[in-house]
Amino acid sequence: INAIRNSPTGELWIDTGSGLGKYDPEKDQFKFYNREDGLSSQYVVNIDFDEVGGLWCGTTGAGINYFEGDRFTSYTSEQGLKGQLVYAIRYFKRDKTLFVGTEFGLSSLQNNIVKNLEVPELIHTSVFSINIYQDSLLLIGSSGSGVLIFDPVTNTVKNYLPPKMAYLLTLFILLQQIRKDISG
Repeated sequence: INAIRNSPTGELWIDTGSGLGKYDPEKDQFKFYNREDGLSSQYVVNIDFDEVGGLWCGTTGAGINYFEGDRFTSYTSEQGLKGQLVYAIRYFKRDKTLFVGTEFGLSSLQNNIVKNLEVPELIHTSVFSINIYQDSLLLIGSSGSGVLIFDPVTNTVKNYLPPKMAYLLTLFILLQQIRKDISG
C-alpha cells in the first residue's frame, strides 16, 4: 500500500502495486480496480482528488489516470506528459490544475490539456513531491535541484533549497528523530 486517502465525499481509497482499492463500508471490503477496469497500470503510486471528488492517480510506467466513478481516462507521454514514471501528483483546486512530477520534470493538466512546465531547475530532473504552499505556490522536492518554491501563475521559482542543503536538513531531522527515540 502506497497511500490511504479519503476523498472529499468521504470515500476511503488505497493505492497499491495491484491497483486502486475503494472501501465499501456496507460490505466491509474493498473493491479493486486494475487494468481490466481501464486503469493504465496496476502499479499505482499516488492519488489525489479534485473539487468534485474525481480521483487522480499516478502510476509507475503508464502516466496518470482520472476516475469519474465509472471509467478511467489515461494521460501518458502520448498526450504530452513529460514522463511515464509518476513520482508525485497534486491537484490545485484554486487553479483547477493537476501538477505531475515525473522522472523528467514537471507537467500540468488543465481542461484535458497537458502542458510541460519548463522550469530551468527541473529540466531532466525527477520531481518526487509536490505540495501546496501558502495557498498560491507549490513546494517541490526534486532529485537534482533540492526544494523549490514554484509560482504556477508566473512559472517562476521564488526560492529554493539547494540539494546539499536539502540533504543536510534531511540528515538533521533524521538525527533528531533517532535522538528522540533513544531518549524515550
